[in-house]
Amino acid sequence: MELVPEPAEYEGPATVTLGEDSFSVRVRLRGHRQPIDGVYRWYGRIDPHPALNRAAGNRKKRVRLHTPEGVAEAQLGDRDFWGRLRVTGHSTPPFRVATAAATEERTAG
Repeated sequence: MELVPEPAEYEGPATVTLGEDSFSVRVRLRGHRQPIDGVYRWYGRIDPHPALNRAAGNRKKRVRLHTPEGVAEAQLGDRDFWGRLRVTGHSTPPFRVATAAATEERTAG
């Protein structure tokens, strides 16, 4: 039986860098590897932040997302009903991801 890593998640503090400006925010992120192309895709929401909302406007924006676990390029997207901005990225996420080997060690021990 092949072991597949569990989907990774991160919830906590982060910094969004948009142009020259940085914003301290709280995020909820998760991700998974796409089986067809093998690319890791991650996504989530940024809690409402008035200054970031003003800076982002109503168009998609490229940003850098920093968490205590890593840094990644991302894209800001739509706002939901609660004012949370969507954030998406691909490849290496700004949070730790368990590998298949780590999953195997956990289940064997």
